[in-house]
Amino acid sequence: MNIEKFVNKVLSEDHEYDDNYNKTLDEISENNELLIQLAELIETKVHVFNVSNGMKVEEILYDIVITREKKVPEFYPILLNMMYQEYSCNVSFTYKYIDQLIFIKSDITEVFQDIIKYIEPNEATSACISLFALYSPLGEFNNFDENLIVEYLKKILESLRINNNHDYLKKAVKNQLINKIQNIKYVNYLSQFKLLLN
Repeated sequence: MNIEKFVNKVLSEDHEYDDNYNKTLDEISENNELLIQLAELIETKVHVFNVSNGMKVEEILYDIVITREKKVPEFYPILLNMMYQEYSCNVSFTYKYIDQLIFIKSDITEVFQDIIKYIEPNEATSACISLFALYSPLGEFNNFDENLIVEYLKKILESLRINNNHDYLKKAVKNQLINKIQNIKYVNYLSQFKLLLN
C-alpha cells in the first residue's frame, strides 16, 4: 500500500469518508509497518498543514487511535506537535488531540506534564491551546499534584503578562481557567489572573 497516495487522497477536496476509506484504515491499523510509515509521513508535513488539511490528518489519526483503539506510540509526539500548531488553535480540535494522547499514554499526569512543557510564554497560541486542553479530563485539577498545577499556573500567568493585549488569550483564561482555581490553594494565582484580566 502507498501511504503517501492514501494521505494525499484524503487531503484532496473531493475525498469521501466511504467504505474504501474505512477498509484502507483497517488495513493500516493492522500493520505496524504501515502505521510507522504513516507516522513518518505525517511528521514530515506537520508544519505545512493548514486548518483544513490538518483537521483531515487529525481525523485519520483519530480513526486509528480512538475508533480502532490502536495505541501507536509513534503517534504521540506527532499529535502533541500538531496540537500546538497555529492551525489547531480551537477547543474542539484540542479536545480530540487530548483524547488521543491520553489513550496512547494511559497516564494523564504524563500528558499534563507534556502540556506544561509545550507552553511557550512568549507565544500566546501555545498558552491558549494549553488552556483549551483543560476542556478535557486534564481540567480536573484534583487529579494532579499541587506542584504540577502551580507550575502550569505560573507558565500561563507569565504568558498572560507578556501577551496582555491578546484578547483571545484573555478569553481562554476567563473561560477555561478561572473557575478551576477558585480553590483556596490557588487564591494567590486567582488574584493575579484577575488583575491582568481587568
